[in-house]
Amino acid sequence: MNCKLIGIGGAGRNHLNTIIESGYDATNTVYMDTDTNSLFASKSKEFVQLGKSIFKGLGTGGHPHGGLIAAQFTEGEILETIKGYDVLVLCAGLGGGVGTGATPYIVSLIERYTEAKA
Repeated sequence: MNCKLIGIGGAGRNHLNTIIESGYDATNTVYMDTDTNSLFASKSKEFVQLGKSIFKGLGTGGHPHGGLIAAQFTEGEILETIKGYDVLVLCAGLGGGVGTGATPYIVSLIERYTEAKA
């Protein structure tokens, strides 16, 4: 079984880093966020900068709507990241910002991709 861990937002990065530090293969992870500094702080081997053209490497200021829009503007790159995996595990906090806004949209992308593949 081919599994990939996806960390979304700051809490998702923290979860991924802990999992990688405990011995999980970092090549099977991807971290997604709008904030460039947060991307650099991740131990993941793959990154997707959400909403790059909108947020210019900055965070969403804790606003979930910003996370949603960032994911919508990065749909193609997100879909490329999930292709070829049997199991996707999403790690995100839901306290506001990217995790709260982007995660439901990313789940909907995965559902559409899975249905189209079947």
